[in-house]
Amino acid sequence: MSIPTYRRRIRITTAPGKARADIEDDAHRYGVALVHDGGKVVAIRGEGLRTPWTLCIDAALLVDRLVGMPLTSDPAAIYKYTDGRFQCTHAFDIAGLAVAHACRGTPRRQYDIDVPYPVLEPNARKTLTLLRDGRLALQWTVEAGIIISPAPYAGQSLADVVRWAKINLTDPDDYEAVVVARRATHISGVKTQDLDTRVSAADGGQSMGRCWVFQPERAAVAWRIRGNTRDFTNSAESMLSDLQTIAPDGLGPMPSEESKG
Repeated sequence: MSIPTYRRRIRITTAPGKARADIEDDAHRYGVALVHDGGKVVAIRGEGLRTPWTLCIDAALLVDRLVGMPLTSDPAAIYKYTDGRFQCTHAFDIAGLAVAHACRGTPRRQYDIDVPYPVLEPNARKTLTLLRDGRLALQWTVEAGIIISPAPYAGQSLADVVRWAKINLTDPDDYEAVVVARRATHISGVKTQDLDTRVSAADGGQSMGRCWVFQPERAAVAWRIRGNTRDFTNSAESMLSDLQTIAPDGLGPMPSEESKG
């Protein structure tokens, strides 16, 4: 019997003046496309292609608040430009990656993250593996929100590891891997949940206020879209396979400058 495994795949592609980022895991499938003038974002569009709650589709569109943001190589800089609590977390995160790789001019980048769950318990010890463009870039053993190994990450909490990495890691690729891994480790807890047992985002006791859908005035009317969770335990092969039709050139249709917020 296969050990339940949370998998997440992120792909970023760029061309002159353009960037696209896509993400897929058990509960989510989002895409973000942007246009820039070499210095700032001039247009951006988010897409909720498979979402856990009805209002997540609208939330993905809110990345248009990043129009005007200066290009930066830091994928977490978006949180300084606008409040991430009023965004879709997943669309917002990949928007940050799209901005960063537009700045860096990376033609293509792919992350594959695996988190096996030998015991279906969020705080159980587990080992995250992150591949960057098919090569091992990071491997953490985590227990109860603390990185157990390896050095130099051992002893860091997931809550603080991105801030630590910003100060202590000089390679932008190493820092970005931490940003991506930290989010995936946190979100991997979805592997322990059956979202189809819930009526709305307000069910289940999750912290209110963490994203646009989970604001108190909205969560109770963000209805569950039943059947939208996938299980990639046995294979990651099909993840982001829809890009062959959505964006066969790696970028797909881009937002126009007229669509800027």
